[in-house]
This record gives sequence, structure tokens and C-alpha cells, in this order.
Amino acid sequence: MKKLLSILFVIALIVLIIPIKSIDPTPGYNPNYCLLWSNDADRAIITCKLDGLGDPSGLFINNLDLNHTYVVNVYRYYSIQDNAYKIHFLIAQDPNPRVILDLPLTVTYMFQNGSVLTPRGWAFRITYYLNNTYYQQWVYIYPENYTTVIPLPPGAVITEVVLKVAQENVLASPPPIPDWYNIPGWIMYLSYLVKQFAVYIPVAISMLVLVADIFLKLSATLIVIIPLSIIAGLLEGVDTAMKVINFWFSLFKKLYDIFMKIVHIIISLIQALKPV
Repeated sequence: MKKLLSILFVIALIVLIIPIKSIDPTPGYNPNYCLLWSNDADRAIITCKLDGLGDPSGLFINNLDLNHTYVVNVYRYYSIQDNAYKIHFLIAQDPNPRVILDLPLTVTYMFQNGSVLTPRGWAFRITYYLNNTYYQQWVYIYPENYTTVIPLPPGAVITEVVLKVAQENVLASPPPIPDWYNIPGWIMYLSYLVKQFAVYIPVAISMLVLVADIFLKLSATLIVIIPLSIIAGLLEGVDTAMKVINFWFSLFKKLYDIFMKIVHIIISLIQALKPV
């Protein structure tokens, strides 16, 4: 029994002496607002003051080890010690790379200087490493498209996450065009294309339909007026009737030119809204 207790004591002593391996290298962060709260074998937690949301550079974590894939959990946390809300970045090794969000948009965030902020949305810049290439994309989260999970391609290694407050509805930057052999990258890129067409293209098409409807209603009115004006011109003479016909022909040509210019403007709008 004494021998068993001695062995257990030695094992416990070894465990206490040998340091626990932390995530290597240690994640980087904005030192003006954040500090490393915890860092052990498979996860690290960085806690940040809300004041960092009002900084142009935002809150960020970076310098993650390229040898592991991660899940980054960004959430609002109430610190009893500080009697204030904070934002935590929890970085954990995970075979399914993604960013998890728990940042409400409908609440007021109060800074230490007494100012308040009610964000209209969140802006995330996510940088990841995949197939010997770095990729970077902006993800904008608003109430109408709020999501709790931002998935990444299998094998993607998150190297940086930047959190900022989105004050305007900005068109998300498209992900980079992947290499031809990068199947996960193409899935992400095609998904982005479908989302952009689904959101923006119907708006431009509806404008085109509205303009066409206006011209059709105008044409229906002119179909009645034109024959009557030509008949009235014939009563005065052939020359007068020809002048009336030339007038209507010139008017239709101008209306057609205006319609085509509007169509080209709307097409240009569609092209501008499409990812590049």
C-alpha cells in the first residue's frame, strides 16, 4: 500500500512539474483592449473590452499555428470581476474549421468612457491558409442574414479573425477565385455567387420590368392617338399627313433610344453588383 501511494505521489509530482503544452505559437491580439485569459494544450481564450469595437482597427486575433485547424468562438461574456460585458475569442483545435458567433445585434454596448453603441451589424475579416495559399474574405452579418456559424473549407487553417462594427450595408467582397483543383474553394465561391445573385439581381430585374411596364402603357396610349392624328393630317392634305408621320417616327426613335439607355444603365448596375 505504501509503495502504491509512493508511486501515485511521484506521478502527481511529475504532472505538476511538467508544464502543460499550450497552443504554439501564442495567439496575437490587440494589446490596447485585449489580454490572454487562458492558454492550454488545445485551446486559448482572449478576452477583450467592448471599447475595442469603437476602434477603427477593431478587435483581432492572429498568429495561429499552421499545423492545426481551429474553431474560433466569438461571444459576449459578462465578467463578474469587472462588472462589465466583454468579448471573448475562444480558439480551439477542431477538425471542422469554422467561426461561431454569439454577438447579439439588438442590444446596446456600453464602453468604459460612458459612450454607448448599438451595432447595425458585424463585419468579420477572416484569413485562412489552405493548399499553400492564404485566402481572405469579409463577412457582413446583419439582422436579416444573421448566422451563428461561418463555415470554412475542410482543412482551412484560420490565421486571423478581425471583428469590427458594420455601420453600413456593404457588399461583401468575394472570396478569391480558387485554383482549378481546389474543390472546397470552388464550392465556397459558387455559394457566394448564388447568394449575391439571389439578393441583388432581383432588385435590378424588377427595375427593368418597371421601366418596360411604363413604356408599354405609354405605347398603348399612343396606338390610339397616332392613327387619329394621321387621319386629321390627311384631311388637311398629304403633306401635312407626312409631317405627322415623320413627327411620330422621330418621337418613337427618341423613346426607343431613351429606353435602351435605361436598359444599359440597369445592366451596368447588375454587372456592378455581381462579384468580380
